[in-house]
Amino acid sequence: MTTLFLAKLACDLLPLRIIPSVIFSIICYTMTGFQPIFSKFFIFLLTIFMANVFGSAMCFFIAASLPVFGIKQIFFSFQKGKFRSFF
Repeated sequence: MTTLFLAKLACDLLPLRIIPSVIFSIICYTMTGFQPIFSKFFIFLLTIFMANVFGSAMCFFIAASLPVFGIKQIFFSFQKGKFRSFF
């Protein structure tokens, strides 16, 4: 394992992806009245977690592929506005 992978795992994945996904899933799953079965809750949690990871990966991809900071900022603001219209 490389040091970069361990640092990303410790500083990005656990505190920024897993913990908020678990807290959000517990609150939303109980508020919406879904079936209180652990396997169904786990599927819900996995869906929320994967959406969170996908959004992060998309932002990392855009940031890595565009060379100019101003263009990155335009793409990120467009991306936020596009997803904000769905929710």
